[in-house]
Amino acid sequence: MYIVSSRLSVQIFWKGMSFMHSHLVAHEDLTTQNIMMDARPLYPQGWHFVDNNYSLDGNDHLTPLARIDNPVRYYIIDYDCSVHLKPGQPHLIQGDGGRDPDVPELMELHPFDPFKVDVFTVGNMLFKEFYRKYLGVDFLSVLINNMMAENPEHRPTAEMALAQWNKIKAIIKPSTAHNRLRKPDESMGERVVLNTVAVARQGLHGLRTLFRDDVSTLPHTTYQTNIKSSSQPTAW
Repeated sequence: MYIVSSRLSVQIFWKGMSFMHSHLVAHEDLTTQNIMMDARPLYPQGWHFVDNNYSLDGNDHLTPLARIDNPVRYYIIDYDCSVHLKPGQPHLIQGDGGRDPDVPELMELHPFDPFKVDVFTVGNMLFKEFYRKYLGVDFLSVLINNMMAENPEHRPTAEMALAQWNKIKAIIKPSTAHNRLRKPDESMGERVVLNTVAVARQGLHGLRTLFRDDVSTLPHTTYQTNIKSSSQPTAW
């Protein structure tokens, strides 16, 4: 996985949460178990229904395509804990919340704001699945800390978190954004091999982008002139 891919994933989490909250819907269980990915762009030939590391017939081991070149869709599922409030209704409810055991206000039986629970849960998910697992994602630290504030009133709204993320994203250097996410326990051999593969993939991605941009900026009149001046069909 690359930092640019994690940036896209992070933005999707915040955009999805912000969209739901704008319609007064709080999910209450925005954990990894309820974030699904449509992996078809990474496995265009499909995968085995028992083990997605193997082909449909179970004979061949599959290597997924790079997510940096093949964007995927994410889906938020499992709304059995969610609540839909009416306009003007107080944002305090009674309940058990979702499966995140770390939400401070759910440790006692008091009314809580489900929207602030969502903010904490997403921050906790990003902490556990990105910040704690990979090197080079320090840019998430301040925002994660804000989202995981013990006092719910000190947490940003989903819209504020998205705005803060957009500011952070704007100052991340392009060279940094395309770095490979590294785990702290990688051996030197693993690091060399994975870095080499990452550099090769990044180079291919750059070439694809370059040619795609070149084609998209070709003057339309020049293209027509070239077609007219050719007496034979051109194979593209």
